[in-house]
Amino acid sequence: MINEGVVLLAGAAAVIAALLAALPRCPECGCIRSVPDAADPALRHCRRCLTVYEPGGRR
Repeated sequence: MINEGVVLLAGAAAVIAALLAALPRCPECGCIRSVPDAADPALRHCRRCLTVYEPGGRR
């Protein structure tokens, strides 16, 4: 019973880690707190450092 719970918890942690890794990150500060830019929805706007960037990495 305990081993099954540990395996289930490890699997859930792996899924959460994969989801967090898939989020777009700001190239300046590395945070995941970005939203689509108001002027151009194809760009992202970081709410932490105010950088505007393309999700692919170029600004």
